[in-house]
Amino acid sequence: MIQNDANNTNQNDANNMIQNDANNMIQNDANNTIQNDAYNTIQNDANSTIQNDINSMIQNDANNMIQNDVISTIQNDANNMIQNDVN
Repeated sequence: MIQNDANNTNQNDANNMIQNDANNMIQNDANNTIQNDAYNTIQNDANSTIQNDINSMIQNDANNMIQNDVISTIQNDANNMIQNDVN
């Protein structure tokens, strides 16, 4: 009981923090880089297309990577900590 309840709390809280913080970082940093570089090269109508298509790709791919890799690491590490401490 202790292990299940504690694990769920850690997973939920940590997942939300990572998703929110990391998503914002990736979106802001990547968007700024792509927009600036693409503007200089292309300059006109293609800017909105490049921004929308590439930004959504970056957001989706990077978010999934972060969510899957980092969350599984936190779940594994946190679960082990909780099990060791509680045991």
